[in-house]
Amino acid sequence: MTMTSSMHIESLCPICLRKLDAYMYDEGTTTYIHKVCSEHGAFKTVVWRGNMHLREWIRTKERAYIKSPITQVDQGCPYDCGLCSSHRQHTCTALIEVTTRCNLSCRFCFADALDSKSKDPSLKQLRSQYETILKASGKCNIQLSGGEPTVRDDLADIVRLGVELGFPFIQVNTNGIRMAKMMKPM
Repeated sequence: MTMTSSMHIESLCPICLRKLDAYMYDEGTTTYIHKVCSEHGAFKTVVWRGNMHLREWIRTKERAYIKSPITQVDQGCPYDCGLCSSHRQHTCTALIEVTTRCNLSCRFCFADALDSKSKDPSLKQLRSQYETILKASGKCNIQLSGGEPTVRDDLADIVRLGVELGFPFIQVNTNGIRMAKMMKPM
């Protein structure tokens, strides 16, 4: 395979999370990131596959400035989590975890919802999260996630709260099992 032009980027070592210089390049219709950590070696990762090249999707953005940062710059990007004064773009979708419970028990769960015993956040706590997002990001899209959000019997109240606060688009990250059980067969 022939490697086409490469683009210098920054990435992280997947083991020690050290910031690394990296290169994104194409081989045919696949785009890779290549990086080398002095301690853990070289890594080659697929980031895109398809007939349309990734570069056709990349667009230049103007630098955004966060009006109300909620975290301080300490170690710099990407180590300071959240919207700090050095953040380069506004939030397009904010994620609110409404539960750590789930109605499945997948061993590979990315949300680590297996055997969760933590208590769900109250509506008051969720209102506070919505309001923090409003202050830092304005009326962006919201994704309700978890665990499995549909295990909450008050999910409609959580959605309603977001709508009342003015969020234009609220989506639920769900496996769909509970909703499918509620559907009547045609």
